[in-house]
Amino acid sequence: MKKNILISAFVCLFLVSLSACSNKPAVNNSSWLMSASELAKAVNNWKILTNPAFRYEFRYPQNWSAVMSGEDGVVVNVFSADQETSDEDLRIVSYTNWKQNYTIEEFYEKQYQNLYKVYVDREDIEIAGAKGFWFKKVKNMIPDKPDLEVDVITVKTSDSIIEFIIKRNPEIVKTILNSLKFYGNNSIEIK
Repeated sequence: MKKNILISAFVCLFLVSLSACSNKPAVNNSSWLMSASELAKAVNNWKILTNPAFRYEFRYPQNWSAVMSGEDGVVVNVFSADQETSDEDLRIVSYTNWKQNYTIEEFYEKQYQNLYKVYVDREDIEIAGAKGFWFKKVKNMIPDKPDLEVDVITVKTSDSIIEFIIKRNPEIVKTILNSLKFYGNNSIEIK
């Protein structure tokens, strides 16, 4: 029994490793696009964070840290080695959307700041099959630093809206987003 579980775990880890090296690019936007070989080289020996609540995972540098908010995984903060834990480089905020099934536009109509209408400097983007928008130089996203300009990438999955708030190190964040994988409604059963 233990042997079967161990073998299944190794197979799952192997499949996850292979998925990070697939030939299909994770990000479909010329500004963010990385080739599979470029990505595989860049993420070699990086750590993996898996968010089971919102069914995604990504890789991040070995000397960085990532902190997930409790078991719900609503907020994930990713910090570079030189940052304090109160000032992340990348913040990922996930919202459940299975009940409302909002579009991104409808979602932002309900938010305190309607990025879709306010910010005209945006591009279409697709990350790991999830379509969305890249809002550039957005203010008022960081409560204690309202004048700080950040980029916000928002995507819609089958049952979530996920915001990627990019504060620093855009080249490394680009690699992190290229390594992102969504699991959809698929689950892995280990017997």
